[in-house]
Amino acid sequence: ILVSMALKANNYLERIWLFTCYLLVVSGYDSIMEPIATSIPPSHLFPQKPHCCIQPNINVLPREPIPTNKFWADLVLVGSPSNPIQVHPYVVKRLDSPVGLSIAQYFEFDEKFTDSPNPKYPGTIEYYWNNIYKDFGIGAIELDGSSTNEISYYDDFSVHIDFLSSDGNKKMSFPMVRGMAYTTAYFTDLTPYLFSQYKIVSVDGSPVSDNDKFSGVRFSVMTDNNQLWIVYASDTISLSLEGEGLKANTPLNGYIRVARVPRGHETDSNLLKVLDIYSGSIVKGGKVDAWFENDQRGCYSIKWDFSNVDNDVSLLHFALPHQQDSLIQPNKTDYAMYSTTKGKMFAYIGDTWSFCEDIPEISYLPKNDPSPEKLPVIKSEIIKSINNFNVDALIARPENYYFGKGLAELANLCMVAHRFNEESSKESCLGKFKNAVSKRFAKKKVFTYDTTWGGATDYCERDCASFNFGNAFYNDHHYHWGYYIYASALVGSLDNQWLIANKEWVDSLARDIFNPSSKDTYFPTFRNFDWFSGHSFSRGLLPSADGKDQESASEDLNSLLALKLWGITTGNKNMSKLGSLLMAVAKRSIDRYFFMRDDNDVHPPQFVPNKVTGVYFENKAHYTTWFGNKPFQIHGIQMMPFSVATDLIRERDWVKSEWDTRLADVADVCVTEGDPSYKTWGSILWTNYAIIDKEASWNKILNMGKECFDDGLSRAWALYWISTRS
Repeated sequence: ILVSMALKANNYLERIWLFTCYLLVVSGYDSIMEPIATSIPPSHLFPQKPHCCIQPNINVLPREPIPTNKFWADLVLVGSPSNPIQVHPYVVKRLDSPVGLSIAQYFEFDEKFTDSPNPKYPGTIEYYWNNIYKDFGIGAIELDGSSTNEISYYDDFSVHIDFLSSDGNKKMSFPMVRGMAYTTAYFTDLTPYLFSQYKIVSVDGSPVSDNDKFSGVRFSVMTDNNQLWIVYASDTISLSLEGEGLKANTPLNGYIRVARVPRGHETDSNLLKVLDIYSGSIVKGGKVDAWFENDQRGCYSIKWDFSNVDNDVSLLHFALPHQQDSLIQPNKTDYAMYSTTKGKMFAYIGDTWSFCEDIPEISYLPKNDPSPEKLPVIKSEIIKSINNFNVDALIARPENYYFGKGLAELANLCMVAHRFNEESSKESCLGKFKNAVSKRFAKKKVFTYDTTWGGATDYCERDCASFNFGNAFYNDHHYHWGYYIYASALVGSLDNQWLIANKEWVDSLARDIFNPSSKDTYFPTFRNFDWFSGHSFSRGLLPSADGKDQESASEDLNSLLALKLWGITTGNKNMSKLGSLLMAVAKRSIDRYFFMRDDNDVHPPQFVPNKVTGVYFENKAHYTTWFGNKPFQIHGIQMMPFSVATDLIRERDWVKSEWDTRLADVADVCVTEGDPSYKTWGSILWTNYAIIDKEASWNKILNMGKECFDDGLSRAWALYWISTRS
């Protein structure tokens, strides 16, 4: 409320007073963004060595640790520095000719590429994507092939890329910030050049010819595909047509900014006035903070770092749909543009965004107990599953992903045995768990601390880009380490000695994916979780022209649950609260983007009937998986693992709609499919069915052959989880 009042205040002193009151209020809440630890991970488990395969291809001035899964990571990868970077609502590309950045912004639904009919489901499409055109661009005349690039700054929301002359004395710098309303270039003794792949047909409403010159600090530039771009300069400049673009007549020491006017609003005086008012407020980055008002309400803020020509003018900045749904006291404008795959964005006024989320009550096990008549069967299956658990077979799995899933399966059994006072089985289970971990570490090198990028990865010496799903290249860390951390949280709550002995290495995995503070200088902050998007990204150092992506929203959620539970087990209240808040934020974004209800307005209407996005890139949504395109795979990977957090994202009405339209015909996959790797999806689908009909689900799982079970899901845990449904 105080922020809203300050933004509407009539004079500068009143605004300062109200913001001071705001700071006094929020200072009463303690930030939960404290480091988990600040020392280097233990060398006997994380031997230090440079990355096996990849070095940054350009100079990164804030040297270590370097983010690997952020939206801009392709800028520093060999072979991909010209891949599109999704800043939202703009997409930018680094260019060598002319040297500079191109800017794309043409992503309305009717401009998306949707010519991918899905023959299995008439009237729907398998994927959609956006072609990234050079709608507009900013370069410098003097820069050529001898110029170099460097990353001069980055944070959780931004990156600054500099283009340097061969002697290093002249520079063009672009701050690229998620949600920026303008694309900005700072010039040091360089001559601006504005260009487009389309013909520039008019400036300030006048047709352009070779001899025309235009002087000023503001220009309206129209291209022959009817796009209108507003150009702002820090100082008066003169522009003239040269080749395909507009060249300034003299070098500039200042900035050029451009903003696209949305289609249909070219003569909208109110919108143009908004663009003019905030044209001198330049965003440079952002900082997130988080706190709890009480046990049931967690909050976070994004403080945008910006400079302005007029101290009385705030910031104009775009928000994504899930942010629009939860922004406190929003100052919303009518300025709207589409993102690539996250729907319609609106511009808001203000340099501090605050959000609060209701925090779910979650602990190690579901809050409901099984009915008494189910208990004998569950207890019998717990004993059987623990006795039959093959530790040697688990240790033999070379991939950390599958080993982590196995640990989580065993930890669930230990916890349920403890819940029902099956002490002998619990001790046997804990013994197998501890034996698996100790033998794993004794048998081989499991982890390494990568001194090149700053992170905990698989210990890998060959085929590292493909081994264990590319973990050594920072792919899927939150999935993999999430299982480790989750399992350790459960077992650590049952065995304090094991917890004390193993806390440091589990903390190291948590730091790798969730380091909340720059005070920890061995890991980047929030490697996987993107605070602007509201969910994690899986892709690390493997470049993609479609940007970062995520396949399994449910395994993302599992990693956040793991963080919360590990915080409970270790007594780290900040960590536990952070996990809770991240789960609440992720739930909001998963509901908006990944799991599509009939009224979803983010994705094209031909795509919505698929119910789930499949592999969800920043520039494409593809109803498939990385390992197959069967419906039971596409949907099943969005269900596992089943935990206390599953109910947050899999609500009954939507699950029933998903089942009726996509899964009912393929649910008996264990019977109908001959491929053993297909059969295991039967246990996933029918455990999920408990959300709709737990008795039918119980009967299916109880009578299902062992060949039908996923390697992270025991029959005992499935039956227990089913029996706890409301």
